[in-house]
Amino acid sequence: MKEHVLSILNELGDTTNYGPDGTGKIGHRGFFYHFLGPDGRRKVNFDWPETSVDESKNTVELSFIDTGLLLWGIYALQSFFADDFEIDSLCQQVINNVDWGFLLDETRQQFYLGWKPEPDSLYSLPANSGGYYSSKTDGGKLLADWYSDEYLLCILAALGSEKHPVSINTWDSLIYEENSSNTIISYPGSLFTYQFLSLFYPTHLSKIANVDWFANSSGAINQTAEFCSANISGHKSYEEGYSGLSACEGPSDLYHAYGATPVAKGGGEDDGTISVYPIVSSLIFTDHKDMAMNQLWGIYNAGYFHKRSGMPDAFHLDVSEVSELSETVLRDTGVWLNRPNFAIDAGPMVIALQNMKDSLIWKLILENPNVQKAIEMANSYPQLEVSDSTLVYGIIATGETESRNITLVNKGERELVISSMTIENPQFIIQNDINFPVPLKKDEVLILDVVYTSTGMKDTAMLLIGSNDHEKQEISIHLSAGSYVMPEISAVTLKHVFCNGDSTGSMIISADNQNLYYSIDSGATWESSNAFINLPTGDYYVLIKDTNEVTSSWSMNPIRISEPASIELKITSQDASCSNCSDGTIQVGATGGIPPYTYSLDDSVYVEDSTFSNLAQKEYTVFVQDSNACKLSENVNVSSPVGIEESGARSLFIYPNPVDDFLTIQGLRNQKSASQVNLLNISGKVLHVTEYKNTDRVQINVSGLQPGVYFIKILEGENIYLSRFIKK
Repeated sequence: MKEHVLSILNELGDTTNYGPDGTGKIGHRGFFYHFLGPDGRRKVNFDWPETSVDESKNTVELSFIDTGLLLWGIYALQSFFADDFEIDSLCQQVINNVDWGFLLDETRQQFYLGWKPEPDSLYSLPANSGGYYSSKTDGGKLLADWYSDEYLLCILAALGSEKHPVSINTWDSLIYEENSSNTIISYPGSLFTYQFLSLFYPTHLSKIANVDWFANSSGAINQTAEFCSANISGHKSYEEGYSGLSACEGPSDLYHAYGATPVAKGGGEDDGTISVYPIVSSLIFTDHKDMAMNQLWGIYNAGYFHKRSGMPDAFHLDVSEVSELSETVLRDTGVWLNRPNFAIDAGPMVIALQNMKDSLIWKLILENPNVQKAIEMANSYPQLEVSDSTLVYGIIATGETESRNITLVNKGERELVISSMTIENPQFIIQNDINFPVPLKKDEVLILDVVYTSTGMKDTAMLLIGSNDHEKQEISIHLSAGSYVMPEISAVTLKHVFCNGDSTGSMIISADNQNLYYSIDSGATWESSNAFINLPTGDYYVLIKDTNEVTSSWSMNPIRISEPASIELKITSQDASCSNCSDGTIQVGATGGIPPYTYSLDDSVYVEDSTFSNLAQKEYTVFVQDSNACKLSENVNVSSPVGIEESGARSLFIYPNPVDDFLTIQGLRNQKSASQVNLLNISGKVLHVTEYKNTDRVQINVSGLQPGVYFIKILEGENIYLSRFIKK
């Protein structure tokens, strides 16, 4: 499959295959001719005998619509082979080749339907670079001007172009007219003009340009079904429940853009001919799935399905209902079936069925970066911005005037239209001579001159400006004069958090005005009090507003309420020299908090000295307090070596006590006979026995003991010594 894809893409992307010549080319300026023959070059609509011997007879047009449809197929292909650099690059080359500006009428921001190298009755408008644009029979421009799904697909492709993008005005320049059912209608009303967009793009998932196109198309399908059901013309196919009115060849062997009157600006055309592809395409519209299936079963059960060619392209249940029939019709009455398969009709059916199966085409289209850019552009909106949301005039004498300017600018992609301006106070007048509506293109500016005539008293008003921005809301501008004083913050007083992790911060906002509201969260909430307490550390955005909803912010926003670092202790201790001695010490080091620090061993009396001396053996709680009275405590143990007196002759020492791993017994009797050191638990059970001789020192590994109190029993001949130690 890859080789076949590469062969096609290489042919479509080769720029030598394009040119202004009338023969031997597949297109011009990246656009493709409507029909390409077996040799891949320009052909006419019908297989005229002359074309096989005289290629100059191949006068089919360079097509705006068919180029756009081809690109949407390329988008799906590009996403399917996203991991294949060669195919991805060739797809992008075909996309980038299309010079959308070539077929664009700059004045009306609408596209010509086509171009030809040579003139004829429908291509008589000379193009600047040679050739002729599509024209009407009266010589006027023939443009894509009325809403149709085909046009939307083409304009989206142009909006998403990497090399030749166009303005969003091309989308907005289409005529979007609603019928009495609030459906945006196409000119012919043919169902394909409502279905093609949703076949490629999943309009059921999101709106485009703030329009629910899925609902719009569903409405058109429903109104077409209702039109056929009413069967005002008495056609047998409508009586049988069929409603596939769309473009196809009719029994007269001529092309017709069939459509229902309610959804056709041009009035609609119908003679009872039914197309099959719009019925299959309706399967993707949830509300019409059952209706479409019933019609398809009707076609199948009637025997119109062919084992080789499948469904007919179109059919008519009685050709006698058709007012004019060509000589090629073989009968004057009865069923007419059009068996030829047209790619433009088969394609939508295949796409619809694939999406019904696994949404594959929709998924591929959503993944394509060209489409993503196009949708982003289509969803951009006009946006009116003003230089001042509040306009303040000075205090002037009664009857005197003062002028102020307001600058309006369109910051969006789309053209913005200012529809209205109103001021309810006659003392404020807009001096500009404005004729509404006022269009503003992107970045265009309108400066308003608003003049105030003083009454000698305080005056306020609201200037309301209406526009077609995406929310269609009025912009309010505050006007004030006379004795009015703008709210202004004069000071913000902070108290920071005292202790790390607390919520003891506070803030007082000072302002000269009265009857104000205060906010410290950028206007999310407002309070009538200017004092805020119990605040944690963090950044705060301070605003005030008066009863006119005029706001003012603190010039030093954001302001931060901070907290001290957490207090941390580093404590060292020196044990007492014996169990009855009081010569142990504790040395305390502190960081964090707010120095200086004071220290205590009882949380009552605090001293500045960080060293505690003359301490006996016991566990102490050390307290540290900083200058904000923030406290932290930690337990410390002062121990001592354990001494065992031997009839006053000498001492045995057991250390360290408490112990982590190795317990040392020092001062044993150095004798040749064996002696023992027994390790006992608190119940008196012997846990370990160590024998020794010819040494005065023994070390025992107690790391495997559980924390608690244990005993050492020393047996030296008839002498027995007993002592206690603590395992940490």
